[in-house]
Amino acid sequence: MKLLKVFKAAKWELDYLHGPRPAQEKPTVDAADRNLFSRVAAMKDPKTKLAIRKQYIDTLKALNRMRAAQGRRPVYLRGLKYGIVVDN
Repeated sequence: MKLLKVFKAAKWELDYLHGPRPAQEKPTVDAADRNLFSRVAAMKDPKTKLAIRKQYIDTLKALNRMRAAQGRRPVYLRGLKYGIVVDN
């Protein structure tokens, strides 16, 4: 996927979202994507420096761009839980 801001060393970014799968396969693609969003949000500790927190927000925004590129609705970022422990 083409970067919004192109750099000399990088013009593209990998799409980390889950690819299409049969409708009956569980979890659904949307549920798998949302799990990815939740895990990234969980790593964003609200007590860290702004530059570090910004990296997580930029990552979540990039994931939403990837969803849009695949014709999926964006995930509402304010609805995510930030800085929580994620169990496997």
